[in-house]
Amino acid sequence: MVARMYTTMDWAVPENGLETGAPSPLNSYLMLCLDLIRNDQLRPDGLAYEDEALPFIDLPRRVWGGGSLKFINPLRIGDKVSRTTKIIDQKNKSGSLGEMTLVDLVNDYYVDGVHCLSEALTLIYLPERSESADVSEKSLASRPPCDYAQSVSFSPHQLFRFSAITFNAHRIHFDPQHAQQVEAYPDQVVHGPIQTSIVLNCWQQNNPGKTLKHINLRCNGSATVNQTLHVQGVRDDDGDRLAVYNDHGEELYTAQVLEAY
Repeated sequence: MVARMYTTMDWAVPENGLETGAPSPLNSYLMLCLDLIRNDQLRPDGLAYEDEALPFIDLPRRVWGGGSLKFINPLRIGDKVSRTTKIIDQKNKSGSLGEMTLVDLVNDYYVDGVHCLSEALTLIYLPERSESADVSEKSLASRPPCDYAQSVSFSPHQLFRFSAITFNAHRIHFDPQHAQQVEAYPDQVVHGPIQTSIVLNCWQQNNPGKTLKHINLRCNGSATVNQTLHVQGVRDDDGDRLAVYNDHGEELYTAQVLEAY
């Protein structure tokens, strides 16, 4: 399973990285303890009407808004992992996009009763988009200076593979017709957790010997298929700040390292 993540993300496998007991990649939790939703319980967009943790919410669109990760103990190859999920808050809001519902929840991961990882996340449910996809040329903005950076892009094949290994049937990620004509995106949408993954990987590659313990995450905009994404990190005594930009200089995703040693 971990080999599939390395392959999907085009990451080099560390030496002995697939042997039992080796640390799994920081984003490996995305493949673990997945909700097995029956096909007849999926909405037309591929999301579940509801599951054991999430209530039914009568809004047609859902996006991943952000959250935080606390790495308490490492997950390792061969571990038998369990997960608990708890809804922390649910509130209705009105904004520029219309009426929306925000659901805050926490996923906690355990190995033999030992707490290993806590993932807090916010899911945002939105009304239908009234405008069509914006495919116009946008003015370029310069990206701010940084201390380290990586550039990546994701093909349709990678988005499909990531959907498969995370058991995600949301059609915006692999069905361009649905993404453009129904949900009014310019093209297939890169998963929010993919942006999380490239941020975690960029930090780890540029901080060898350090262990990440706590990071805050926020999704500010959508990345799309084949778009070059620039992950940039700025070092700070209080913790590195990372961001993902597109070629237009738009800040799509931000992360703040709160604890590492």
